[in-house]
Amino acid sequence: MERKKKWQLIKLINLNNHFKKLNKEIMKKILLLSILFTVVGFAAIAQVPQAFNYQGVARNSSGAAYPAGTTINLRLTVLDLGSLGTPLYQETQSPTTNQFGLFTVAIGTGIPTGLAGTMAFSAVPWGTGAKYLRVEMMPPGSSSYDTLGVSQLLSVPYAMFAGNGGGGSTYTAGTGISISGSTINANNTNPIWNADEIQGVPISTVAATAGEVLALNGGIWTPTTTATSGWSLTGNSGTNSGVNFIGTTDTAGLSIRVDNQSAGKISSVTYSSTSFGYQALNVNTAQVNTAFGYQALKANTTGNGNTAHGTYALANNIVGINNTAVGEQSLYNNTDSFNTAIGYQALYNNSTGYSNTAIGSQELYSNTTGSKNVSIGSGGLGNTTGSGNINIGWASLTHNATGSYNTALGYMADLYSCCPNLSNTVELGYNAGVANSNNICIGNSSITSITAQVDLTITSDARVKNQVQSNVPGLSFIMLLHPVTYHYDVRKENELLGIKDTANWEGKYDIEKMTFSGFLAQEVSASAQRIGYDFSGVDKSHNVWGIKYSDFIPSIVKSEQELNAKNEALEKTVAELQSEVNELMKEMKEMKK
Repeated sequence: MERKKKWQLIKLINLNNHFKKLNKEIMKKILLLSILFTVVGFAAIAQVPQAFNYQGVARNSSGAAYPAGTTINLRLTVLDLGSLGTPLYQETQSPTTNQFGLFTVAIGTGIPTGLAGTMAFSAVPWGTGAKYLRVEMMPPGSSSYDTLGVSQLLSVPYAMFAGNGGGGSTYTAGTGISISGSTINANNTNPIWNADEIQGVPISTVAATAGEVLALNGGIWTPTTTATSGWSLTGNSGTNSGVNFIGTTDTAGLSIRVDNQSAGKISSVTYSSTSFGYQALNVNTAQVNTAFGYQALKANTTGNGNTAHGTYALANNIVGINNTAVGEQSLYNNTDSFNTAIGYQALYNNSTGYSNTAIGSQELYSNTTGSKNVSIGSGGLGNTTGSGNINIGWASLTHNATGSYNTALGYMADLYSCCPNLSNTVELGYNAGVANSNNICIGNSSITSITAQVDLTITSDARVKNQVQSNVPGLSFIMLLHPVTYHYDVRKENELLGIKDTANWEGKYDIEKMTFSGFLAQEVSASAQRIGYDFSGVDKSHNVWGIKYSDFIPSIVKSEQELNAKNEALEKTVAELQSEVNELMKEMKEMKK
């Protein structure tokens, strides 16, 4: 019996030695295989993964496993020589549990905490002394870590251990390789490395260059810079637009960063915001915003429904909604809503003004609080606080800043420089202008005719007239008037009006060749004053006086009435005299008998 036990013990010892030898051979084959793969990849130094897996079950204070999908925060520390040993490496990770509360992490791939005295994970001396792992968890809703336990690392992954030169084994270089310290090099001049096939597939005879890898192309392994599972940083070829793309294959959004700053966001969420450009929509929390361009909608937080295209477009908008800015620095300082700016620096200074529309370079540039203005052109409407203005034309309404309800249509149609900030005016045509509020100007000093199919209707409803008096002078006024003919001096008129008109065109001064009939405004005014008549037919609202010829009609009618009364009196007198003559003639005839 004792002899039998002795033989069994000898067999166990021999079997154990056999397993050790077999394990050593397997390890050598693994190392050789690793070397072979390294050579195929055109690398000179073997690379090993710097990580090892760790699994655990996360439980709450009651001992129950956390439900699936719970994100937990872990702090993992590698200790030297004992459970209270010196920390060699420390990192944090945030894995997610499965339905059993199980989580898995790869230690070495987390975020290093930079704990004083620790080293890089790749520098940990796995082959010298025992190593321990301390696991700490920050429970959901907590702000501090709880220690889950400390355990000795009884088995270190082979590749990582070997990568640090562990094991104490001595290797002898075989044919075609050389060993220097922990580095194994291939002698590519040796025939052993001159392979022309991989897994039976031929290798191209084209020499590879730095950074290239082998890729299967038409049945041949060919050197290429194109990554087989990603986009190359130096360009890609042979792509298929129906298959290859940049993006995601699930509902997760796509983000782009430059200098770790947001430079693009695309989301699949309904009514989400979209941006492209450095710091565009940088701090946005609202929906339905679109920003394209450097710092477009950069400061926006809760404002929604905004569209910004261009560098700095709507850059300072924070809460304003439903604004549209197209052009560099358009609506740059805006904070309000419902504004539309198209063009370089259009509505640049707008702050709390709302419902403005500016189309053209620097249109409504100075507007700050004015609202409901419309400006189309370039550099027009110098408005700041006025509202309800409409401007269409280059440099039109530039003199208005605070006036409201003005309408200008035409090139340089504007308020006269002498009289800015008017309200309720209309200027129609090139260089048309007014000098007073509540005025309308059609055309400029070169206009020779204004044509219409019918007469201009003047409002004259008795229901809207007060203090009606029958005191219009007739012949006493008309007989003082001095009808004349005359010619216009366009240059003199522009000078008096302060208009600098340097433009020229054929027929610009044709009006000076025409003979006109009428009155001189100053003479008419003097005649009215002479008889104490407050005559409305002389317009003194501009520096160049005007005549309202329709206002002469009441005096003309009054004159006709006065003449008619005189005629009727004369006719009556004549009739009476004729009757007396007839009586005298009758008496004379009787006397002759």
